[in-house]
Amino acid sequence: MPSLFRYLRLPSVRNRILIFAALVTLLPSIGLGWTYFNQTRQALLESSQRELLGRVDQVRREFDLWFKERYYDIRVFSNSYLLSEGLQNYLTMRSEGSGKEFSDDGARLAKVEGYLSLVLPQLNNYSRLLVFDRDARLITQNPQSAASVELADDWRAQLDAKKVITQVVYDPQRETPSILAAVPVLSGNGSILGLLGAEIKLDALSIIMTSFLASRDLQTGSAELLLLGPGGHVLLSTANQQAANGRDASYEGGLPPRQLAEYVNSQGVQVVGIRTTIPEFGWNLVIEKRRDQVLLEVIKLRNRTLLGVGALVSLIGFLAYLLSRGIIAPVKRLTEAAGKVANGNLEVNIPVMRDDELGKATQVFNDMVNQLRQSRERLEQLSIMDSLTQLANRRHIQEKLTSHLERFRRNGTPFSVLLVDADHFKRINDSAGHAVGDKVLFELGSIFKRLLRTVDAAGRYGGEEFLIILDETRGAEALQTAERIRLVVGSTGVSAGETTVRFTVSIGVAEISAGEDEDQLIVRADNALYQAKREGRSRSVLAPLPKAKIAYHPATRKSDPM
Repeated sequence: MPSLFRYLRLPSVRNRILIFAALVTLLPSIGLGWTYFNQTRQALLESSQRELLGRVDQVRREFDLWFKERYYDIRVFSNSYLLSEGLQNYLTMRSEGSGKEFSDDGARLAKVEGYLSLVLPQLNNYSRLLVFDRDARLITQNPQSAASVELADDWRAQLDAKKVITQVVYDPQRETPSILAAVPVLSGNGSILGLLGAEIKLDALSIIMTSFLASRDLQTGSAELLLLGPGGHVLLSTANQQAANGRDASYEGGLPPRQLAEYVNSQGVQVVGIRTTIPEFGWNLVIEKRRDQVLLEVIKLRNRTLLGVGALVSLIGFLAYLLSRGIIAPVKRLTEAAGKVANGNLEVNIPVMRDDELGKATQVFNDMVNQLRQSRERLEQLSIMDSLTQLANRRHIQEKLTSHLERFRRNGTPFSVLLVDADHFKRINDSAGHAVGDKVLFELGSIFKRLLRTVDAAGRYGGEEFLIILDETRGAEALQTAERIRLVVGSTGVSAGETTVRFTVSIGVAEISAGEDEDQLIVRADNALYQAKREGRSRSVLAPLPKAKIAYHPATRKSDPM
């Protein structure tokens, strides 16, 4: 279990208690709820499949009966003597090459057209009647003003296979498409003289489809029956026929026949649907119902379950929170304090309010922080201080110099530097010993600390050489400070057994100038220092301000004569 907590990266014991309480509550509740939910969902889907499949099968049977009645009507009227005789005459005149169709027997044509005019009003489900020759060319139609139409290229194959030709006709003037059905007109010996076609209105199919949907489904739009043509094109819809025109049911090819499926339909709605085919036309009937309506009871059950589980988890979590609060509060204070220490804040002190193990741990923590604070102070001093002179070491004094230079560039605040070198220091080491030499360096550090202001800085620059930074000090004032240091040093001595060793210093002074960097400033101070040595030592020399920006050329120092 501890390895599991480490894997989950739980941040506190309180969270572990809360998560454990939540898991104890959630796992059984979710497991039982999920099982019951799936069983209920499956039962509802099976019930919906039976219901939807029953409806779509009923609609398909009604369609079959309705089309059979229409075909029967057309076949009855195709047996008319007037129609067969007119087509026979038409074929005879075409075979004789007459350039005037029916010119010798206009009465026959008039009888055919009259026959169509007589028949059409008796057929409520037809919008027009058409007569084709045996090559499927249109001869005449009623009404005459209707647009011309051509039979599909596969009309002969349809005629051979099912004795009737069918195709969909789209008319932009009507919301619903229509069906063109044509049957052969036969002669007495059974040969085909031509074709009698009828454009069948599908309005009656819409009524049939609507009658098989519940009024509540129609009102809410929760269910829809679709008649799909070849390629999934929507021919009829119980929802909105005008919107259905030109719409393609892109899901149709992926919807297995007579099997309930869940999918997003062409209008972007999540539905459950089932499909059955009308083989005679290559059409499909699809009934869809909104998924949330089908699974309404399951969704309600899910919501009630989630609400109950949420309330139970909240109650258990609250009790676990109260239980853990008394245990975790001291640990939290200790953790927060440890975090502050880890971020470098060693001013942390936790009040000890308990006399148990946590109280003892808190006291140990406070002692540890105190020791860390003291150790850090010692390390900070060691990192920036020269151990012999108790002045800043070279790195720290260079950082001070960089800080003053940045402030000068930003605000124009002037400053000057003193480069101080102990005269004949090698001779002191050789004659009096290194211990005396160390006393000399220590005494120099003490003099600097006594004479300099708190805003000034002094550091050991190397060996017997020191760098002093005088804040907000011009060159002339810096020279005065250098002279004061030189005079005090000259009157000071260190004991070497029974004798006293006297020593002096030479000082190079330089004031910062615009355009200079650290190296150029040090070079000017160094040049001034060596000028002081060349002039006899134990003196201070002020370096002149540069007339232009100085290129950095490190000074070549001569060895200090003994």
